[in-house]
Amino acid sequence: MNEYQLKFAKSTREFDSWYRIYESTQGSANEFASLISRRAFVIEEDDFGMQSPLKPIVAKSNADAIVGAGLIERLGESNIVSVGIWVPRELRHRGIGSAIAEFVRLYVRNSSHVDTVKSSVVTNSTESSRDLLFAVNCGLEEEVRFTQQILEMKVFSEKYASRKDFFGSILPDTFGLSVEEGAFVEKDAKLISQIEDPNLSQSDLKDKTSDLLRRESMLDRTGSFRFTVYVFDIDSVIGYSTGTLTRAGVFNQSMTRVLPGYQKGGLASFMKLFLYRRLSGLERPVRSVVTKVDDTNRPMKSINNNLGFVDHCSISGLRFNLGDGT
Repeated sequence: MNEYQLKFAKSTREFDSWYRIYESTQGSANEFASLISRRAFVIEEDDFGMQSPLKPIVAKSNADAIVGAGLIERLGESNIVSVGIWVPRELRHRGIGSAIAEFVRLYVRNSSHVDTVKSSVVTNSTESSRDLLFAVNCGLEEEVRFTQQILEMKVFSEKYASRKDFFGSILPDTFGLSVEEGAFVEKDAKLISQIEDPNLSQSDLKDKTSDLLRRESMLDRTGSFRFTVYVFDIDSVIGYSTGTLTRAGVFNQSMTRVLPGYQKGGLASFMKLFLYRRLSGLERPVRSVVTKVDDTNRPMKSINNNLGFVDHCSISGLRFNLGDGT
């Protein structure tokens, strides 16, 4: 894979030796240590078994220098794995992180025990936005576990029971969502209100729900669908991005909001890209993406510019100005 050798550690001892080699040749390895952590683990099988919850990965150059690392962790006894990818700052933007991500994807694809990949991202850094976009671009976007300032956040796409053909069959039942469309709209109203107006009264919330139901009915009559992505810090919603897909295959991205305390961390970019990545997999052809931003909203205009869609563009020709976020 490029000029790098990618392999799993066969034992704790072997991985520790890699770690010591990195420390002795590169100096301080704080980022490396924070990614891998010093937990005890056992590697006994090529596939995930009960005795092998963690699998470390290293990328080595032809000269045997450590140029990157990763960690695959099986979450409990589930079929879900968490992935962390790290590349030394001076070696980034050379495709090393992408090579490790592809290595992970191939491994998961051939594993009978794993069907969902999640990724880990450090958020309180100037590169957090690029890291988030890299996680999505590499297909590691099902759930993102953040470290340092934010302990854990969940990202998922809201979807209606009658619309599973668009987004798959897994419903986000961890948040108690019912299968009735009315219950989904009521949940939408509550979540959106927590972002736009946390002090909304119950009567106003009821009016907002009724308004959303009315708009949903109008969308149904025109053959359009609404898709929304929510971001959570533990169980509290901190941001959302929403838009509608018309019968003609035009996706109108209408609103993206992040709570003030969580802004400037790449979440708006992440949610927008998450939506567009999902749209590319729909059975209904998406011919264009339209996003409108007020001229005074310079931060959002900058986000759209960086993502490669400012006013109108073809979904098949989206050019994400990402590089290698790791």
